[in-house]
Parts: sequence; C-alpha cells; structure tokens
Amino acid sequence: MDGRAVPWAAVVRVQVPGVSRCTGFLIGPQTAVTAAHCLYGRRIGHFMPPSSVHVLLGYANGDYTQHILASSFQIGDGYAPLQPAGQGTDLAVITLAKTVGSPGAVLALADGPVPRGARLMAGGFSQDRAERLLADVSCTALGYRAGPAGPLLVHDCAGTRGTSGGPVLMQAPDGGWRVVGVQVAGNVADAGGVAVPAASIRPLLPHS
Repeated sequence: MDGRAVPWAAVVRVQVPGVSRCTGFLIGPQTAVTAAHCLYGRRIGHFMPPSSVHVLLGYANGDYTQHILASSFQIGDGYAPLQPAGQGTDLAVITLAKTVGSPGAVLALADGPVPRGARLMAGGFSQDRAERLLADVSCTALGYRAGPAGPLLVHDCAGTRGTSGGPVLMQAPDGGWRVVGVQVAGNVADAGGVAVPAASIRPLLPHS
C-alpha cells in the first residue's frame, strides 16, 4: 500500500530492538496504538522501558519519514503477558515524545459494534514482506467471541506475524475509515484472526 495515502498514512511500524517488530497506528498527533504483547520482553519477563520503543512513520524498505520514541505507554487493564495470544485487553496506547504527522494522518475510532458481514480492511508489516506495508482491502467481520479478558472481533482478513497492533478498519457513511479493532492474533493455517474492539482503547486515553 502507499503509506502516504489515507488511511494508510496513519499506520506506523513499532519496533523494540531485540524484542519485537510490530504494527501500530496514530489516533492523534502524539498518540499511537499497538498490541500490548509487542512491548513485552518475554526473555526478561517485563515490559520494556518507553525509551526503547521506536515508532517509525512512512516506513518502506528501511526508509521512513519520521522516527519518534515513546515517552510513556498505558497497557490494557487485566492484560496477562504469559497467557495465550488473543486477549481482550491486549492493547497499548503510546504517548510519543513529540508530535508527529499531519491532521490527515490520524485515524478515528468507531462507535458501537461491527455488524456481522461488514466490509473491513486490515493492514500492517507482515513477516511475508516485512519491509512494505501490506493490506487486505476486501475482508469481512465474522462476529464476536468471548476472549480470556474481554470480547474479541473475529474477521477473515489476511495477515501474518508482524501485523499485531495494526488497525482493522470499516468505512463510515461519510466515506472515511474508522478503526473498529486492533489486530492481536492471526490464524496459523488460513486467513483471518481476532482483534480487540476499538471501544477498549477509549479507557486508556487521557481524559477518558
């Protein structure tokens, strides 16, 4: 995908050297969202310090337009790092050390649940081609299921390892795209996966 075009301009690469390489997205000029498991160091048994979290805008083939460190992050209440993937609180809201992007390079959160069968898009830095932003632009919502720590949106969007933290998007009546979920786990043998509903992001935001 063209990382300069809406809505993909809001999608970022989130890296913790030696620990993880994931996807994220901007919801404000100083606020990004990703999956909580992307910020957890399993070998050392704790979350990484914010100063080790690198957020890259406009990433493609090793180049990027902006590089910002995190100044802090909030993890979803009740998230258990050592539990299996696919938890309803597998979320991290990152406060960036400085403002970035432009007014058009942020994504809005959807209100309310996603109807079964709704058309979706999902994108991220999949391990298949980790140096480029890939997206499934024609997938659908399959409903919701209970997760170990909250409800999860089930979808049939393609995406392999590395897309964790990426946005699952639905088109609004005004033609714009809204975040309906945050990708947290994919299927091993087929397309599809689960996402934490966008409503779970709001309690982690300042002034919520």
